[in-house]
Amino acid sequence: MTTERPVLYVRFVITDDTECNCKSECDGIIEGEERAVSCCVNLKCCKPCTGVCGGNFTELIGSFSSSNYPCNYSINEVCLYRISVPVGNTITLTFTTFFLEPFPYDFVKVYDGGSINDLVLEYLKGGPFYGTTTQSTTNNMLVQFYSDFEVGFPGFNANYIATITGIRILNSNLINPSFC
Repeated sequence: MTTERPVLYVRFVITDDTECNCKSECDGIIEGEERAVSCCVNLKCCKPCTGVCGGNFTELIGSFSSSNYPCNYSINEVCLYRISVPVGNTITLTFTTFFLEPFPYDFVKVYDGGSINDLVLEYLKGGPFYGTTTQSTTNNMLVQFYSDFEVGFPGFNANYIATITGIRILNSNLINPSFC
């Protein structure tokens, strides 16, 4: 006759807030009297945090992302990303990734100009979605990101490119209506 030993399953989760909310997971077994621990450590860490809250962008090509991207953004943020390129250009903005807390909580507004009083080109919320593109009619664009007090989501990553006025980029196709 054999008797089974009691088995206790243990799961350790260690969070390191300085490393982009990385977690080390340890699924282990502690057996009987010996308390032998069999542990497999699996470091589950997102990519290095790159996004910051807001900024001014004046290069012809650039990118920016929400704070902590690709990890969850912080709560209670209002971030302004100002893009200004030389006169005679417009700005094509593409959100390569986008995933916010669902409407009405967190959102991104894209303005056709450098102020929140300018025309709203896009009012984005929720997600996930990829590849959303919009174009300004001027050489300035303002992107406003708002997060409420509840939870953070992965956020967004965006690329922009200055385009000579009269040229539009749609689905990666260059269109210039002023040439034959």
